[in-house]
Amino acid sequence: MNRNCLIGVLFLMFPLSVIAEPTWLVLKTKGASLSDEEQTIFQELLAGEIRVLSKKAAAIATTVCGDERCACEIGKKEGAQTAVFSTVSKLGQKLIVAATSVDTESCQLEQSARFTILKIEELEETSKKIGKVIVEGIPIAEAVEVGTVTEKEQEVAKLREGNNGLSLRVGGVAPFASLQNSFGVLFEAGYWFEGLDFAIEPSLGFEANAAATGSGSYGVFKVGASGVYLFSRGDIAPFLGGGGGVRFISERRERDMSVGQTIQFEGSGEEVEEAWSPGLFLRGGVMFMRTYETRLALNMDYDISFVTLHDDGPVQRINFGLSVIF
Repeated sequence: MNRNCLIGVLFLMFPLSVIAEPTWLVLKTKGASLSDEEQTIFQELLAGEIRVLSKKAAAIATTVCGDERCACEIGKKEGAQTAVFSTVSKLGQKLIVAATSVDTESCQLEQSARFTILKIEELEETSKKIGKVIVEGIPIAEAVEVGTVTEKEQEVAKLREGNNGLSLRVGGVAPFASLQNSFGVLFEAGYWFEGLDFAIEPSLGFEANAAATGSGSYGVFKVGASGVYLFSRGDIAPFLGGGGGVRFISERRERDMSVGQTIQFEGSGEEVEEAWSPGLFLRGGVMFMRTYETRLALNMDYDISFVTLHDDGPVQRINFGLSVIF
């Protein structure tokens, strides 16, 4: 009899202890910029983080709420003590992720967090940070600061550390007032160091006329570095900058020659002039797929080398090309 009484007491105490434990209800994420599958995945990630951090049950609901009152009503209906609703909104190239927890007994807001990310793939990391804010009870004022710091951390990891790489450039050369205005081709290789809003690129390059002609040819070997300012942190980023370096320029020209005074002999020959020279250039262009590991850039330069060859100088060119950074 005593044993049966003990079992009965334990049976009654067990559900009471479960009822006394806080429970969570995570509502489906509201976000027109996300597909239905992406909304569900983020909801499940957030519920999982809350479950692990709080060590309490965290259920999910198929209802979408955008305010405290709706979340409170659904939470009460499902028997949860705390309801969490979230939204994902697109602003330009950025995604703004917000989440709020509501006490279902008083319908009062408990915690709120907002984070800014650059692409959908970062929602996984964001769910961890939102879960930490919601569960650990960080004040709302501090939650805003945490969101700001997180955005900076993500951008640094993504754009300062993750996007450096080799660069290859292929394009054309259009000399004017020098090098006989002979169209040419260019090849460059460098290393692209990218920050949040700027990039630096040391490089080696070679230019030559596209096809040898009877009037002459030229070649330019150059070593230098450039710096550009990037006007966007999204996938399409216009940029503007410049750079400089040293160049070795060699130009061959056909010359008409005559020998003698009383009796003249006429003919033609080659004359080659070459020299090392400092040079500068201005650069503008557009980068595509900036947030990806492999990026493309269309660019154009005005290039000037401070040297005179065959009585023509300084050597000036318009260079244009396509760069691949990987």
